[in-house]
Amino acid sequence: MKLISYGNGDEFDLSMWNEVKNSYSKPHGGLWTSPIDSKYGWKNWCQDNEFGDLSTSFQLEIKGNVFTITNIDDLKNMPTIKLCETWFYSIDFELMKKNGIDAIYLTDIGEVKTRYVLWYDANISFYGWDCETVFIMNKDCVIT
Repeated sequence: MKLISYGNGDEFDLSMWNEVKNSYSKPHGGLWTSPIDSKYGWKNWCQDNEFGDLSTSFQLEIKGNVFTITNIDDLKNMPTIKLCETWFYSIDFELMKKNGIDAIYLTDIGEVKTRYVLWYDANISFYGWDCETVFIMNKDCVIT
């Protein structure tokens, strides 16, 4: 899969890699990309919302185990974790990586179908993943 990342320099820099850590709707670390041929990727969203740094970009490919989300059932098949003593749950990105998932691909259709969905009677959705996205969790799957 050919991908592009914006605002992270002109080439993939392994020394800048941060391991994936669970957080609320979006994890910390990893690398956020969009497919090069995306109908509505990160560049489009940034331009529409006057947001982000589009001054640098680099292309890359990945090879490995990619978890693809195209519908609500895919969302329901993701492991969850309770992040605090209240009602809030999140996708357990760290467990997914530990279990061999290298990247998560939220397709354009998946983004529409899961954006406002809440399941587990908790706040688990892809709200905030605003466009077609490939979130890379394992640096070893990157081909530059």
